[in-house]
Amino acid sequence: MARRSITIHVLRHGTRQDFVSEKWVSPTGLPKDPPLADAGHTQAKQVAAHLRSRGQRFAHIFSSPFSRCLQTVEPFARTQHTKVKIEPGLGEWFSDWHAPPASPDPPPPPPRAPRFSESDRLFPGMLDPTWVPLWKHPVRWENQDDIHERLKWTVNAIADYVDACPPTDNNGIAVHAAGALDETPNTSSTHILLVTHAACQIALGRALLGDRYAEINCGVASFGRFRRDSNARWIMEGNGEVAHLSEGMQYNWQFTE
Repeated sequence: MARRSITIHVLRHGTRQDFVSEKWVSPTGLPKDPPLADAGHTQAKQVAAHLRSRGQRFAHIFSSPFSRCLQTVEPFARTQHTKVKIEPGLGEWFSDWHAPPASPDPPPPPPRAPRFSESDRLFPGMLDPTWVPLWKHPVRWENQDDIHERLKWTVNAIADYVDACPPTDNNGIAVHAAGALDETPNTSSTHILLVTHAACQIALGRALLGDRYAEINCGVASFGRFRRDSNARWIMEGNGEVAHLSEGMQYNWQFTE
């Protein structure tokens, strides 16, 4: 039986405050949770305007728990019926390059991600309190193999979750049959939005394409887009799209491989 078409839109967070200034205050008080810079907030508004101008709606919105990702999607999410599902599997990569060298002493714990309660206080009414995260593991130091495996597992688990959900009208509202979707530009596919970080955006795209070394562009507030066709093959339809951003491509991070 053919599987339904799914289109995954992948959005990297906007410019972080620590990219432009050594002086910043974490919204949650966590040392690895910098907020957006003013430029990042401008990009977030441009993302929202772009999606609204296209009439783009999403059956599901998933986000990393880090504040910069939630701040990036907030201007758009506040206008939607769909609440944001915090998914730790989309969270930041803490490279083992930053871990201390091997020694008799155990390494310090890795930085932790914001808890739901901390994020919910910052973004009241925007988050889905009923969502049970798919990725159950705590944050840990990861090498490049680790993050590729984490994002492969996460994006496949998200796709499986969407497959198991009743068909929706891409506004998060269930319909009785796939054919009952309204006639909008989104109706040929179930559209979902994932808001994440550069390393995750690359690893996620590579997992969908089945190519560990695929070139994935991921400037701040840029979009990647992947569609699963009826033969369960993922096709990259957008790679680091930035036409919606007044400053174009910036901070196009890449792995050192």
